[in-house]
Amino acid sequence: ISVINYAAIESNLDTALKWLEKDAGSSNAIWKIVTLHVPPYNTNISDSHKAFTEKFPKVAQKAGVDFVFSGHDHSYARRAPMTDMKVDEENGVTYFICGSSGEKSYGVTINPDYNFKIATNEFSSIYLSVNATDSQFTVNTYDVNGDSKTLLDSFTKHKKNDCSVNGHIFKYE
Repeated sequence: ISVINYAAIESNLDTALKWLEKDAGSSNAIWKIVTLHVPPYNTNISDSHKAFTEKFPKVAQKAGVDFVFSGHDHSYARRAPMTDMKVDEENGVTYFICGSSGEKSYGVTINPDYNFKIATNEFSSIYLSVNATDSQFTVNTYDVNGDSKTLLDSFTKHKKNDCSVNGHIFKYE
């Protein structure tokens, strides 16, 4: 799990991205996760961060990142797993905006190029739950209203169950 704290100073972004590319790119972790404040693909059209949108996804993809969790937009969104702006269920990076654990929210504007599977502010408040194994990573998003919760969204990414993961070798005789 990596954290990038980008706040609109492009030279700081470049430094952080060089670090992420080296650190995550050399990791042998089964699942690679990045958390951010500002989403590279936003739902609040009045608050775009062009340099971040242009630079971050290329580095995340190159470093083998699986999931990116961000906030900032005060909405909930999940983008289809993408590689080079094309849906890629097996190897693509999946982006989540999960920036509303309370009543504050902004209107949602959907850029069709971002390929959101869900983008909404129609909920009371949300929280995410993750369940991961070596071959499966599931994110459940719940809408919480008082003492009740309702499943708002669920997404599961699978990895091939490769016996060579973590240095294990399978030999059939």
